[in-house]
Order: sequence, then C-alpha cells, then structure tokens
Amino acid sequence: MSRRRPPTQASMDPSRRNSKRSIRLSMRGGAKGRLNTMPCRGSTRRTNRTPTASVKVYHSRSSVEQEENRMITKKAAIAVMAGTLIAGPLATVAMAQPSNAAVVAKDRLGPGDWLLPGQSLSNGRFKLIQQAQGNLVFYDGTKALWSSPTAGKPGARATMQKEGNLVIYGLDNKPLWSTQTAGNPGAYLKLPNQSGNLVIYSRDNKPLWSSSAYISKLPSGQVLRPGQWVQSSNGRYKLLQQKEGNAVLYDGKRSLFTTPTAGHPGARSIMQKEGNWVVVDRNDKALWTTKTAGNPGAWLSVSNDGRVIIYSAANKPLWDSRMR
Repeated sequence: MSRRRPPTQASMDPSRRNSKRSIRLSMRGGAKGRLNTMPCRGSTRRTNRTPTASVKVYHSRSSVEQEENRMITKKAAIAVMAGTLIAGPLATVAMAQPSNAAVVAKDRLGPGDWLLPGQSLSNGRFKLIQQAQGNLVFYDGTKALWSSPTAGKPGARATMQKEGNLVIYGLDNKPLWSTQTAGNPGAYLKLPNQSGNLVIYSRDNKPLWSSSAYISKLPSGQVLRPGQWVQSSNGRYKLLQQKEGNAVLYDGKRSLFTTPTAGHPGARSIMQKEGNWVVVDRNDKALWTTKTAGNPGAWLSVSNDGRVIIYSAANKPLWDSRMR
C-alpha cells in the first residue's frame, strides 16, 4: 500500500499551479506572442515572457503597411483637390463662351442665346441668319427684308443679352451694332408668323424694337431706312421714312408733319450722335436737318399726342415738330 506524499508548499501555491499550466499550454502550441509565466526557483513572483520574433515581424509589417496606406490616401486626396482646382475654372470659362453647338429655339433668340456665323433661326417661311460676312439678315423666303449695318466684318456674331439688348460683336469682342434696348431684362427676339416684321419683346410681351419700326423713339446713332418708321407707344402715330425721300408723321392716314425732302428716292433719316436729326440722300448728302447739333446723345421721340420731339441726353426738349 503506497503512501500519498504530503503536499509541499509549492504545490499548494495557486500561482505556481497557474505557472505550470501556462508552461503546458505553451508547449502544446498555444497562441504565439501570449504572455506566459515561468516559475522562479524558490519564489512565487511571475515574470512576463518576451513575445516571439514572428510576432515582432508581424507588428512591424503592419505598421509599415498602415503608414503606406495613410500616404496613399493623402496623395489621392491632394490629387483630387488639385484636379478640382484645375478643372473647375476651366469648365466655367468654357461654359461662358458661345459654342458652335449652341442650341437656340426654333423661332426666337432668348436671353443669353447666340447666333454664330452660319447659324440661323427659322420657322419655315421666315429666317434670321448671322452671315459669315458679318451682317445679320432677316429673310422672307429668299427675299431679304432687313439687314444689320455690319457687313464687311467677317466672324461677327449676334447675341440677345440678358439685359434686353440685341448686340452684334466683332472678332475683337467689341460691339458693332445694337438695338439699344438694354434695361429690359428677359427680353427676347421672335420671328413673325405673317407680318414680315422682326420684333424684340419685353418679358411681359410688349414690343421694344422691330426690323421695320422703333417703338416710341429713335436712339442716338440709329437710322430710319426707306419703309421703316418710329411708332408712338400707344400705336396711334407713325413717323415713316418714305421711299420717295421724305419722312412723314401720320395719324392713321392723315399727315401731321413732313420733311421737305420728297423727290430723293432712297433717302434715309439719321439721328446723329452729336444731336442732329438729318435726312440724307443715297450719297450721304444732307438734305434737311433740325439744327440741334452740339447735343451728344440726343434722341428722337414720337409722342402719344402726335408730335416728333428731339430730346437731349438729359431728356430736355430741343426741337418739336409743332414748333418748327
């Protein structure tokens, strides 16, 4: 009969029992890098075991990869920011320029729309073409009804500005001609259905300018050619530049005023920039004038009470058809 050996102090110490258990786990292939304890002879104090070399390599590689990932992410962010800074302004500039592929409505030119050389509006019968030689021409079929005075300026282009002005620009981006209808944001140009009259309308569809008529006034520097007229805003009175040479103010069919220039076919009226209303013949020789020069910016008006009035740039009356 064998005797049981009495327990020693070491076997009764829980810390030593745990130490031996840890050693056994380590020898059985426990997780690498686990901190185990080794018993110290004659002592119950635990000592941390140094992680294995494989664990050190693993952590070292992970740190490098993380750092590389951070650098890649940072470079990608910088590249995206750089791309935005470079591409953004260029895209904006490109959008601000007229394009050969510009699309305009079939029968109208709206705010901000362009007609480049060779482009046109058409509704079947009538057509408005920005011709390559520079002038904007309004056609009824093949018959020209109106043309801007910009021929001989190749590459010129037309735009309906957002403030209401139809302007033709040269290749140097300088304005060559305009309808002087600024101050009417949202205005648009529309082809006619039957009348043969090209018209610019305000946003609330009131006529501001037409190829045959100026509404209410003839601005400084503008011309009335044979068959064109200035109409009062109430539509009752009309100052017509007649084909035989004289300019006549009508109330319906009744003549209220006429210039003494009949017998000069092809004559036209000019509201000169220096302030004179002049009728000139086809050779640009003055036939008659209001003698109001010296008033730059003056303009002509057909009033709602049946008068032709020349106003200064400060809107002071300089000449009146009833006071001649």
